[in-house]
Amino acid sequence: MTWRGTLRLNATARPIEGIELGLDLIYAPALVDPLDFHAVADAWLQLSLVPGRFSLRLRVTDEFDSRPLAGVVSNDVSVLPALVVHTGL
Repeated sequence: MTWRGTLRLNATARPIEGIELGLDLIYAPALVDPLDFHAVADAWLQLSLVPGRFSLRLRVTDEFDSRPLAGVVSNDVSVLPALVVHTGL
């Protein structure tokens, strides 16, 4: 078992009404060897479709493992669209 720490930076901005931009960065090094780490960068753009009810979000995620298992690539990028339902909870 490898014990890991986590450092996270998260930011969001609303440059104009109905648009939200976001960024989430995560660095998770092994506590005994900081060069053995996982890193995730997640950025998104969210557009309001029906204010206060529905939004469309496009998310781009880049995941990196400095020491992947044999046969596994060290970098993975995904693009995910989503319909966001605002419940008010």
